[in-house]
Amino acid sequence: MGIPQTESELREWLTEVIYSALDEESGGSPAHMRIDSFAEAQIMTLNEGLVLRFWNGPEFQLTIVKSR
Repeated sequence: MGIPQTESELREWLTEVIYSALDEESGGSPAHMRIDSFAEAQIMTLNEGLVLRFWNGPEFQLTIVKSR
């Protein structure tokens, strides 16, 4: 994937980057985290974003808003 131009492209890019980093760190076990888009997680918003859920409980939301 090239340089992301839209919010959805950035969401996909970030997902790939995070999973790639986890793969390198944990030796190929992405089971430590689950990543869903806001739509997949049924977050009621018009923004693009990611929900990161770690196996031991913490959950984070990253909102993506294009500024220009």
